[in-house]
Amino acid sequence: MTDSIRQQYRAKRRGLQGIERTRAEHAICQRIEHICKESDQVAAYSAFDGEPDLTTWISSYPGTLALPVIGEEEGIMSFHLSPSGAVQIENHLGIAEPEPHRTLIAPEAFTIMLIPLVAFDSSGTRLGMGAGYYDRYLALAPQARRIGVAFDLQRSEHLLPRQPWDQPLHQVVTETRTIDFLGDQNT
Repeated sequence: MTDSIRQQYRAKRRGLQGIERTRAEHAICQRIEHICKESDQVAAYSAFDGEPDLTTWISSYPGTLALPVIGEEEGIMSFHLSPSGAVQIENHLGIAEPEPHRTLIAPEAFTIMLIPLVAFDSSGTRLGMGAGYYDRYLALAPQARRIGVAFDLQRSEHLLPRQPWDQPLHQVVTETRTIDFLGDQNT
């Protein structure tokens, strides 16, 4: 069942195209800029498979920014310093990553983690790509505010399946709102 939900929302995410996608990504980047303006240690991601592209925001972020590096060993992910304009390489999954020699940032250093997702629900459950990289990493960074980044069309009207190891989100940022699951506020 989870795989069919994942396929459905991945198709929706990839289906957002052209000017609609550009406008949505611009709005998401503006919201993220506002949220991260007082944070100096942020983990972000490189867009893949239709995820919202944060390149505009990443290129102007003044603090310490790190991007994920997925290890060859299954399930291992780390975050490395990625200064604006730094060269990235494509990993074995086709995702852009910082070059391997970039400085490793410890999980406890992050104040905010911007997290891609396939779908989310009203309880803060995040459905990812299915490999568990983020859930394992987030367990090492309990101090970080976990912010999912998505398009409105990725919100499930039904509660998504949640496993005991799943790390719920604190917030989700979309093109039209920021949803706070801790205080249940929409802004």
